[in-house]
Amino acid sequence: MSFEEYQANAARLLKDPDDPVSLVNHFVMLAGTKKVQPSHLPLVRRAAELSGAFEAQFNLAAALNRAGQYLEAMGVYKEALEIAPADRKADVLYNIGMCWHDLGALEKAIAWYDDALALKSDLDIWQARAVARLAQGHLAEGLFDFEVQWHRPARKKIAEAGIPRWKGEPLTGKKIIVAHEQGYGDTIQFIRFLPSPLLKTGHVTVSGPPELLGLLQDNFVADAWVDENGPFDADYYCSPMSAAAAMGIEYPGVSNAPYLRSKMMKLPARGKLKIGLSWAGSPGYARDANRSMKLETLCPLFDLPGASFYSFQVRPDGKEISNLGLDGFIADLAPLLKDWRDTARAIKAMDVVVAVDTAVAHLAGALGKPVLLMLPFASCWRWMQNREDTPWYDLMELYRQKTPGDWSYPVHGVRDALKEML
Repeated sequence: MSFEEYQANAARLLKDPDDPVSLVNHFVMLAGTKKVQPSHLPLVRRAAELSGAFEAQFNLAAALNRAGQYLEAMGVYKEALEIAPADRKADVLYNIGMCWHDLGALEKAIAWYDDALALKSDLDIWQARAVARLAQGHLAEGLFDFEVQWHRPARKKIAEAGIPRWKGEPLTGKKIIVAHEQGYGDTIQFIRFLPSPLLKTGHVTVSGPPELLGLLQDNFVADAWVDENGPFDADYYCSPMSAAAAMGIEYPGVSNAPYLRSKMMKLPARGKLKIGLSWAGSPGYARDANRSMKLETLCPLFDLPGASFYSFQVRPDGKEISNLGLDGFIADLAPLLKDWRDTARAIKAMDVVVAVDTAVAHLAGALGKPVLLMLPFASCWRWMQNREDTPWYDLMELYRQKTPGDWSYPVHGVRDALKEML
């Protein structure tokens, strides 16, 4: 969608706000930019009421799902299924499965995914099924399906280099590139497997952006290091996550002991308990609105005597602190965090890190710092279900939403934990 197309469609809506085609188009354009918000629900409700056509019903259900209204979304999807063209039924079945997935009913989700796959073999559906299996705790099976069998190439230079993706073939006498491919948190979490004896049988090159490579070079040995733009010369490539998949790693093979080290950043003494804060992830992540919160949501923490707070937020910048009048009360570390090596040094200076599901949380866990992790109702597969701990990091505690979009329970749980520490 170009901005000109968006403006043209908006102009049509100005002339006729009850034009169902323009209403649907407007929502589709917003969805394409990943900027759909709950405030857009009236737009698609209006389109569905005016049109009653399949596309309008389908878009309404999608908007409800994005807004966390999973049960209502499921009901609308089922209505859309009754009028769906034959070539769209699999899409509806898949999305009903996604609703069950977000509600935590993984067996039901997989059943709906299987019904969809019976009509159409589709990469999105296979990947969703793999994620559901991962959330159930089937690490080796889920990772192999998601990262190898049904892998979607990342938009990285390494994926365009024509090098075969490693599926576990013998590496003796072979060259392999382990490349940063997804989010920083994924690489930090799975780089723990880089010293694997199986990988060491080959010639290992590690590839990634300069802001990450410094931290990795401080902690791991490789035969070569290269920027994520290449040049690339290898027999195979993989990401840290797909390496774990190709090696068939299961949870008994996952150690929760710290595996990264760092020097400590020198910070002025203040308060009894130094608390690092990370309340929002990268806005480029498709479901960032689900996992991130506003800084003001953390205000119940700030009345604890003896607590000193430090912001690890690089995006958004410190304006959020200023807008709440919390300058000075929350020390903004962003100007000091030029790369992940700096971030690790700052985390080492903390007593505890309070975070949503971001790379900062993974880095703190990998460094062996206590982490109080706040999770949305529909959390990422790696935290599984109904757990207050995780096999990935020894000193991490999980605080989950009780209802979609409501952070009050995890925030107050974190407050109680901080109070006990103090």
